[in-house]
Amino acid sequence: MKGVVITSERVQDSAHKLAAALGWQVLYDYEKYTPDMGHVIFYGTSIKKDVHIPYAPFVAILNHPDNVKHNTDKHSSITTLYNSGIPVPLTIPANQILHALKTGHAKLPILARTAQHTCGEGLWVCLQPSDIDITLKWGANHYVEHIQIMEEYRAYMYKDKLVKTVRKVADYSARMNLIVRNNDNGWNFELVKDATPEIETVSKKAMLAMHLDIASVDLARTINGDLVVFELNTGSWMSKHTATLYAELIKADLEKPTPSDEITLTPVVVTTSPEQPELIDDDVELPQILNSTPTEPNILQKLLDEIQNDNAHLPNLPPNTNERPMPTLQNTIPPSTTSMV
Repeated sequence: MKGVVITSERVQDSAHKLAAALGWQVLYDYEKYTPDMGHVIFYGTSIKKDVHIPYAPFVAILNHPDNVKHNTDKHSSITTLYNSGIPVPLTIPANQILHALKTGHAKLPILARTAQHTCGEGLWVCLQPSDIDITLKWGANHYVEHIQIMEEYRAYMYKDKLVKTVRKVADYSARMNLIVRNNDNGWNFELVKDATPEIETVSKKAMLAMHLDIASVDLARTINGDLVVFELNTGSWMSKHTATLYAELIKADLEKPTPSDEITLTPVVVTTSPEQPELIDDDVELPQILNSTPTEPNILQKLLDEIQNDNAHLPNLPPNTNERPMPTLQNTIPPSTTSMV
């Protein structure tokens, strides 16, 4: 079974491992495809369904770029997960954080995040009111509640199938960062052989909610025993072992007889936010988004004045119950079913 993985420099390391596991070639330009190359998979590119490759017996896009774009807007994506009934941390837009702190719907410490972030960039811990003022000036897009957790997991998914689960563990021989926990900061992953059915169920729901084909789901078990989802990664680093597992599932898809020998692609969610980039992969380092002009004048003084003045005029928020407030994602076109390229 011959084929090619057409990719980009953004995910080329994982793409080469996946192609090697499939026994396929790697291309960076689909126009260099020749009929003798066999099947075609687009992975990590901006190619959409309007490309035509003659003579290819099978053509598919793993993760449509519009869905990747939506997933990389972390505030919008976590809102989509919340609206789909998936447990996520309480997330508050930047323009509501002052009121949320005033009314008790949010409390310090809290995490400030930019809209697009990766590898710990665009993440700050706010310990006191003045940190809110600073992070707003730095370009914080939303604020995420600080959750005490027992364990962190990463579930590698192929559509609705759990490929494998790993647990984040400390490397005591390295210099660890207790805030940004990744491979560059003294943290590793170990294979979990007894992953609970709940991890698989929640990860499957997250994949369906975000309309992704291949991704890793970052989630954690809190000290109360609850499972929460932090985010999905469409460009996460792939080991040879993980690539082999993915290749087995892709080959199984190729061998399935269908009426037209086509693969049904994941529906596309198109967002219309003009600030979103054309395509950003989750694990590519981005420049820190800075905003030298605060969204409101003298934000810190405003926060302190509001705390001291109980009669300050403020918009109403729902009462502080278990039904936590979460904004609804706007400007989303309902997904439509797509088919083979």
